[in-house]
Amino acid sequence: MLIWVLWFWIEWKSTYNRLVKNWTKKENIVILDENNNKNYLENLDEFDLIYKSPWISIYKPEIKKVLWKITSQAEYFFNNFKWKIILISWSKWKSTTSTLLYKILKKSWKNVKLVWNIWNPIFDEIDFNNQPDYTVFEISSYMLDSTPNVISDYSILTNIYNVHTNWHFTHENYKKAKFKLLNSKYISSVSTELFWKINNKKNIVRFWEWTKYFFDKNFIYWKRYQISIDKIKLWWEHNYKNIASILPILEKENIQQKHIEDILFSFWWLEHRQEFIWEINNVKYYNDSIATIPESVIQALNRFSTDIDTIILWWQDSWFNYDELIDKINNLPLKNVILLPNSLDNFANRFINKNVIKVNNMFQAVKNAKAKTAKWKICILSPWAPSYNLFKNFEERGKLFKKLVLNT
Repeated sequence: MLIWVLWFWIEWKSTYNRLVKNWTKKENIVILDENNNKNYLENLDEFDLIYKSPWISIYKPEIKKVLWKITSQAEYFFNNFKWKIILISWSKWKSTTSTLLYKILKKSWKNVKLVWNIWNPIFDEIDFNNQPDYTVFEISSYMLDSTPNVISDYSILTNIYNVHTNWHFTHENYKKAKFKLLNSKYISSVSTELFWKINNKKNIVRFWEWTKYFFDKNFIYWKRYQISIDKIKLWWEHNYKNIASILPILEKENIQQKHIEDILFSFWWLEHRQEFIWEINNVKYYNDSIATIPESVIQALNRFSTDIDTIILWWQDSWFNYDELIDKINNLPLKNVILLPNSLDNFANRFINKNVIKVNNMFQAVKNAKAKTAKWKICILSPWAPSYNLFKNFEERGKLFKKLVLNT
C-alpha cells in the first residue's frame, strides 16, 4: 500500500511515526507539500491512501477527485475512541475554553487528554491501547469538514463568524462543518442561529444572547453552581459566557464546585490572547495576535476601553465587514492607529481625529508605538486579520511583537 501524507507541518510527524510504528514500511510513505514541490497535489490517483493535514482544503479540485481515499487523524479518532468525547468548536475563544475544561477535569482526578487545535496532535497524545476516560477535542472547521463520522458525548458551539472563507470556499460550507457538532448526545451553549436546526433535541443548553440567565454582575450560575465573578482572573464578558458554557458539562459529570473554582481563580490568559507582556516606561503592552477577525478586536476594545492609547492593526482579508470596528475605534479616545501592510490604502482615511501611522513592518510599528503612546496608557497589537503575506501564523507574529517590545 502506497500512502501519501499531505502537508509537511505540525501533524505530519505524528502521522508518519504512527504509520511506521503500526501499519506500514517507510518506503511506502511519501511526504510532500508545496514548500518542496509546487505540484504536490498532482498524481493523487497513484496513492492507495492519503492522510490529509487539516490545512489542505477538501474543496480544492485535486482533492475533490479523490475524496474517497482521504483520511485523517480526526477520522481515526472518531472511529476508534471508546470513551467520552467533548468537542469544542466555534469561531473564537475555543482554545481558552477547552483548556479550562481540561484543567478542571484533571483537577478532579479525571483521566483526561486535551488535543488539537493549538495543542498536540491526536496521535501524539492518545494511546488507543490504553485510552483516557475523557478527551477534550478543540476541533477546527477544517477537521470537521474533512471528517465524515463526527460523534461526541458533549459539544459546545456558541458563535459562528464569517471567517475561513478562503479554505471552505463559501460561508455556507463553513457553517455546515460546524453543524456536525449537532450529532452530539448533549449540546451545551447553542446560539440562536443554530437553535432551529436542533429544536428536536432535549439535551440543549441555549444561550449567548440570553446571558442574564447564566451570569450577572456577581456570579456565574448553573444549577448547583454559583461561581463568584470577582475572584475569576480571566475577566470580561466573553470569558464569562465561555465559562458558563462548560458548567452544564461539569454538572453532568458531577464535578465539585471547589475544583472548578481552584482553576478559575488561578487561570490566566493564554499566549497571544489579550496577553500582558510588560510595562515599559509606564506604558503597558498587550499581545492579542490571535484577534484575526473584527469581533475579537471589539472584545479587546471593550475590555480595555479608554485605557488604550495605541492600537496596531493589520488588514488583509477583504470579506470582513469592518464598519462596526472602525466606528468603535472612532468613538474611543485612543489617539494612535498604526497600520501594517496591506492596510495602507484601504482604511487610513476612515479613522476620524486619529494619528494614523503607516508602517511597513513590525519593527517600525513597535518603534512608533513606543514613541507615541502616552504614559499610564496601553498599546495593543490586535490585528483584526491574518497576515499570511508576512507571517506563517498568528503565533509567529505575536512572538515577534513581544520580542520587539522587550528589546527595541
